[in-house]
Amino acid sequence: MNEVNTVERPVMPQRKTLNQWSRDELMKLPVRAWDADSEYDSLMTISTRRKHDSGWAMMAIIGVVDSQPVEIACACCDDIEWKMPPMVCVGSYSIGQMRMDCAMRSGALHTWAQKGKFHVGAALSSTTVELRHNA
Repeated sequence: MNEVNTVERPVMPQRKTLNQWSRDELMKLPVRAWDADSEYDSLMTISTRRKHDSGWAMMAIIGVVDSQPVEIACACCDDIEWKMPPMVCVGSYSIGQMRMDCAMRSGALHTWAQKGKFHVGAALSSTTVELRHNA
């Protein structure tokens, strides 16, 4: 099995909220090796505005650690496979599942969970993202 990279947040002079990052700033982040496996606190997904051979737009998956975008995990996929843990319900509420909101400035979709990390596999046309709950 591949070793999972632990991604450190780069030192930045001033922290921004995820809503303050522009699309151009996100797309200028470093690109991780295509065959690496990495875990992130949350993810941002944005269109690359390039067309895949399938006819669909290619997406960039951006890893977020400590509320800061750190790298582009993948910028070539036209399809994301989401692997989620079993649903846990407390009364009428579900807990521990993926949630999503949309960043104002960049328009990126921000994917997060109250507990767990997002594991992003190799950057392929179909990229797999798995939500792994903390032990």
